[in-house]
Amino acid sequence: MISLDFGLGYDLNRFSIDEENSARVDLFRKTSDLVLPLGINFHLGEKKRFSLGSGIAVNILLSAKELFKLDLSRLIFFSSNDDELFQNNSNDIEEFDIEEKYTDVSFEIFLKAKQRITLNSKLDGFISLQLSQNLNRFEEIAFTSRNGDQTSVTRQTEAPIINIGFGIQL
Repeated sequence: MISLDFGLGYDLNRFSIDEENSARVDLFRKTSDLVLPLGINFHLGEKKRFSLGSGIAVNILLSAKELFKLDLSRLIFFSSNDDELFQNNSNDIEEFDIEEKYTDVSFEIFLKAKQRITLNSKLDGFISLQLSQNLNRFEEIAFTSRNGDQTSVTRQTEAPIINIGFGIQL
């Protein structure tokens, strides 16, 4: 048996990078998307309770923000004869809108395994495992040399994403 999956979703991604040297640097990135998936499932087994599927999803970027935090409180400045001059107790926090780094509409492909489970006599649910890969998440970035010549064009890629989900079968 074959079936189609379609839907509407909201995807909120957050990640951070913390670096500690003599100063502490924190970088937080947050993106949110409207997701429109379409998949095809192949049901296996006698009772057709297990399925394997694949599909494509359209992601529409809603927002992309980056927060940069620099903590200089651990920096101590010394003179040439090793006398302590002062300690810098400043913190710098800046938030940037980084939507221009992302494409407005991106596509992802996915593979999925889904197991249907019985919740009660009238209601079934499911557990799913999905592996997905964004295809065109980031804009191309052109690096320009000092004399104005374009030196290279790069496209940043995202790592594959593993989702574990559960839900109610309608």
